[in-house]
Amino acid sequence: MVQAAFIENDKLYTFQNGKFETLKPKTYKNFRIGALINSKKLITFTTKLPLTLQKEQLDIQVELKMYQEGGLDPNRNYVIDYLAFPIQQDNIYLIEAYALPQEVIEEQFGKIAKKIGFIDVLFPRFLIYKSLYAQEFTVTKNHLFLYLGEEEAYAAIYKEGKYIAFRSIESLADLASQCGIETAKLKSLLSEKGLKQENYAPEEMNIFDVLQERFYKNAEKIVYAINYKRSYFGIEQIDAIYLDFEGERIEGLEAVMMAAGMIGDIVVQPLKYRDLSPKQSALALAIEYIENFEKIDQKLNFTIYERKKPIYHYRSFQLLVFAAAILILFGAGTLFLYQQVHHFDELIAQKEGEISKLRKKNQKLMEKLKQLRDQKKQILKRKKEMLHENELAQLTLSAIPMVEEGKKERQKMMNDIIEALYRYKLTTKSIDQNGTSSIDVDLVSKYEQREKIGAFIRYLLEKGYSDISTKEIVRDNSFYESLVKVKK
Repeated sequence: MVQAAFIENDKLYTFQNGKFETLKPKTYKNFRIGALINSKKLITFTTKLPLTLQKEQLDIQVELKMYQEGGLDPNRNYVIDYLAFPIQQDNIYLIEAYALPQEVIEEQFGKIAKKIGFIDVLFPRFLIYKSLYAQEFTVTKNHLFLYLGEEEAYAAIYKEGKYIAFRSIESLADLASQCGIETAKLKSLLSEKGLKQENYAPEEMNIFDVLQERFYKNAEKIVYAINYKRSYFGIEQIDAIYLDFEGERIEGLEAVMMAAGMIGDIVVQPLKYRDLSPKQSALALAIEYIENFEKIDQKLNFTIYERKKPIYHYRSFQLLVFAAAILILFGAGTLFLYQQVHHFDELIAQKEGEISKLRKKNQKLMEKLKQLRDQKKQILKRKKEMLHENELAQLTLSAIPMVEEGKKERQKMMNDIIEALYRYKLTTKSIDQNGTSSIDVDLVSKYEQREKIGAFIRYLLEKGYSDISTKEIVRDNSFYESLVKVKK
């Protein structure tokens, strides 16, 4: 079983054998590490797509619709993920898509990610309740989970163990601001006096009126979400409602839910897991979700801090090992020279990477790079003179990085062009790759949107492609067709 750890307040926690422990820094690489994102920061979008689409086609269509209809800013970077619900009677997927701005992720997790090097899973809190069905809850019931937190709040609907929807509602901070009181004071009032008028003193009636109004409005949103999903999933009723509010009850909440249109015998009970405290319950559920992430059928992941693969997984490393084995056959002297050349190649690659990011500030590195190149030339010259009989093996070795580099350059060019097509919503008749450094893109644009072709070219110029030309522009039936040649 995969061991999991959860990030909270820049610390890593594990939950094993019913006990919580703080993870030691030396052992964290052996754990799958995850954290919760604020669902209030998510940009949500619901759409429908044909049931015949494959996974790769769904990915593309969801991303296109998020930009075209979901209100995403094409000038910002987002992490997009989605859940697809097959609706057999309509022959469609009901898509619940989410986008999270990359800067939000970097602001919340950049510091800890830099410290530990990776975060495997970033997911919204409303999915942690999946863990309940593996241990305690029956999958034949329909449940509603209400979470009230300081920064986020929501209702999550589960039908027979399957998550089907969430609806964001006002957080404690939002409610406290409207009441004109501190968040801590609001927590105390809700826990002690709830939503019952007789529990409030006359001087507190203005606070009660605001709370009653806002809770009723939020309950209406929840009931609307349930009714909307009923037409797709056939929810007859909610069998149980659980309040995720640090183990507290809110007296009178049932009456507000019924007034807003909730059907059935409503009893709102505090969420509790095993014999743990309320705060520990949520933490344990989150850790178990991370632990079982690969096996869970419904999952979202917004991480941008992927774990690096071991070096032996890379094809280039495997080729280098093969080449080294060839060189060993020709004696220790050949191996020594190869190691020196490889050493300088690594130093040169390292310096070139740094220079590409900090070119204006790293003049000294440029000088060092030149020295390394000169040293490499001298060693290669000595090697050629001493090892003429091993020319074939050396040529094989030198060709390996060239092949790998060419593949990377071709893939990067293609990725940049596809990114530009998505960004400016351009259509292409064809994309032809000529050799390793040139791609022809046949663009088609409506007449009134022809300036997108110029924006497409400028975007690639900003990416560093200095040789971009437009060979032909044709206007035909209110369309512009432009053949753009991109060279590295």
